[in-house]
Amino acid sequence: MTVLEHIKKLSDELFPEEKRNLAAYLSAMESSPHRRPRDLHGIWKDGFPKDFDIDGALREIRGEWQKEVEEIRQ
Repeated sequence: MTVLEHIKKLSDELFPEEKRNLAAYLSAMESSPHRRPRDLHGIWKDGFPKDFDIDGALREIRGEWQKEVEEIRQ
């Protein structure tokens, strides 16, 4: 069981007010001006297949955005 899965399981036992307090606490930690940036490589390293073409995916997304912008301008 991962840490996140364990936390989710424990949170199922909280009362609604405790869940709101936990959410407020976690939110405050993420939005603190003194929060240290996280290493995105560590967060996303297992999120995509090894052969995923990030540049191709970004080109596709950019192309779709450009089409939408052109449609809005017309």
